[in-house]
Amino acid sequence: MKFKSVRKSVLNSLVLITLFILPYLVTSDISLRNVYLVYYMLIGCYIFLGLFMNKYLFNKEYRNVLFFTLMFVFFGVINQIINGYFSYFNLLAPLIAYLGYVFTHKNKLEFKVFNILIVSNYIYFIIVYYSKLSSFFLRIDDETDGLYFLNTSSNLIPCVLIINLFAYDIISKIKYENKNDKIITIYAAINVLLILIQQSRAGIIISIIYLLIKLFSTYRKFFWVTAISFMIFIIINLSFIIAYSDIIGGISKESDYLNDARGLQAKEFFTRLDVSSFFWGYGKTTFTASKFSSVQNQFLSIWNYYTFFTVFIFIVIIILRFILKDKYKIPFIYFIPFIIYGMFEGFYFPNFWDFSIYLMLFIKKEPQIGLPVYANSNSAIVAPNTQQ
Repeated sequence: MKFKSVRKSVLNSLVLITLFILPYLVTSDISLRNVYLVYYMLIGCYIFLGLFMNKYLFNKEYRNVLFFTLMFVFFGVINQIINGYFSYFNLLAPLIAYLGYVFTHKNKLEFKVFNILIVSNYIYFIIVYYSKLSSFFLRIDDETDGLYFLNTSSNLIPCVLIINLFAYDIISKIKYENKNDKIITIYAAINVLLILIQQSRAGIIISIIYLLIKLFSTYRKFFWVTAISFMIFIIINLSFIIAYSDIIGGISKESDYLNDARGLQAKEFFTRLDVSSFFWGYGKTTFTASKFSSVQNQFLSIWNYYTFFTVFIFIVIIILRFILKDKYKIPFIYFIPFIIYGMFEGFYFPNFWDFSIYLMLFIKKEPQIGLPVYANSNSAIVAPNTQQ
């Protein structure tokens, strides 16, 4: 029986990783023709999994999460009708996230599989990117940066490293609280090193913030010793850090946020607003600052594709989540990387791994009084009414 349980948890983990975590990386480094093939295969898998999980999908315990999901779908439809375009993924993504949320909540998982995922990410990026660099730190911007991956730039690296580890951390805390914190902290430190080499400004900031959060939560007694040692290291290596910052564009006035494509996008987003676009978003329009139809800002992206009403409600839910933070499993401090990263990138909503944000928003702590006792204390199904 124990072997069967382990085997099932491994299978559950593989399903979760394959359908909800890996697709973004896979579709970023294959030909566009194959991207559509992968999408169709994934849709078939989601339909099959939805049919398999149908007895849970409409449970009353998930009513708030389902309402949140349908809000994205409803306003996404309104956005597409008013702006005259169609994007099936924008409408499917919230439903995919809901399916991933329910699947994660209802099933046992084997976290050794997640460790293999993280290590595999490192090996893949070392082979595809890091082994081909002329220098690890003090190098001029590589004009062939976009050629390392077929459909994106090397900013794929911090995105995948940060968000995959973030999802692993959230799932681990929900299932086993702090059991995997030490290994996740080690991974967070490795991420900082690799992203420093890759030189994504937003990625460097978020990876350091996330590492500090992990150090504070995992080694709280030694946190200040670590923080002071880090500051001393910065002071000793200040000249190198200044030179490095100039190379990646972190200090020069020409490369500050307001003159960067992200800042110009945000400025253009607001200056072009009229009554219709204010309430219903732009949909698939091209921003001249970047020549992309997407906005590299998470909250503006939600506004653009799901209307002002959705981003307003989303922000209100985050504020309520802060006010009621003691009732939830994931500490609110974990929203800091998501919010700050969201100011520079739009890697969530819509995306395959949005379920991890659902988990942060909605999974509550188990009640301490009147908690039903189950014969199997390791059951993956929580007590009734612990979920909103």
